Amino acid sequence: MRVYGFQIVPGSNETLAYSESKEGAFAAAQEHRRGLLADGEITRLDAMAVYEVTLADLTVENLLAILNEPEALTEVFVLHKTLVGFVTES
Repeated sequence: MRVYGFQIVPGSNETLAYSESKEGAFAAAQEHRRGLLADGEITRLDAMAVYEVTLADLTVENLLAILNEPEALTEVFVLHKTLVGFVTES
């Protein structure tokens, strides 16, 4: 299965937000950026990366691994991550 994720914090891959489609990820990233800039505290943001993410199949073994170690979610389910582009204001 494939999903698309974008950086919540520009320049950091620690936490991504996900969407079902590439177009949806780019649109959600643009909206997120507008929200970050709207409060006026931030005047400039670095580009936000958007990735195609290949996920592992849902299996009993995978579920048990996550239930027993929730912090291992990304390690268990993310098989591959490919950069597909960046989101900026321009």
